[in-house]
Amino acid sequence: MIRRPPRSTLFPYTTLFRSKKYKKYSSFVISGIQREFWDIKDSPLNIDDISKKKIGTYISKLDSVYEKGIGLLFMGSEEGLRNPNNGAGKSFSGIKVLLNALDKNWTVHYLTMHGYFNLIYRSKQKSNLLPLIEEIENVDFLVIDEVGKINRTEYVIAKFEDMIRDRASKLLKTVIITNMNSRELNDTLGKSVMDIMKHTMVAIQIKRNSSYRKEKFLNLKKEISEEL
Repeated sequence: MIRRPPRSTLFPYTTLFRSKKYKKYSSFVISGIQREFWDIKDSPLNIDDISKKKIGTYISKLDSVYEKGIGLLFMGSEEGLRNPNNGAGKSFSGIKVLLNALDKNWTVHYLTMHGYFNLIYRSKQKSNLLPLIEEIENVDFLVIDEVGKINRTEYVIAKFEDMIRDRASKLLKTVIITNMNSRELNDTLGKSVMDIMKHTMVAIQIKRNSSYRKEKFLNLKKEISEEL
């Protein structure tokens, strides 16, 4: 589990950690998992059947995955950024993997690519963030969401490649989530990064079955209407 960072960094911990109500969820907060996903571990995947089967197999064989260092790459549609499949269940699926790994007492963390580099840049002024970054980079299962949503510079690509390569060498599991297709990923991250991902991750193109966010909103709207 990620150690609690200094109070001034990521989360408003003071109230949270004094509250008995949220005590059992503290590991989720420290691991960067958003509140809306805390109770989805046993929820069904509302995605296309092929992707559902692959992810279900990955989760059911998590012990073997752990030993072999196999990660996942959730990509967008074939049209990529021209028709991004937002709300298709990619983040839901990635966090479901984390919750199952956390249930086995393995270390996990979730963050966006922008969030990761925000920490990197902030650490140049706040060196107390460096231990936190190192620990995030070395968790057993790391989900990096919204890959590609950042200004592409030589430094960003080099740093991202170093992190991915280091995790692969240690058999640490990385789950990459993006709306890009393979061509766009190659153009953005470069062939070297793609080669690492190709040899250490199972690529899954999750197709839109129904929008998780839209369905959740409609269910909430229905519940409110029934109460009024």
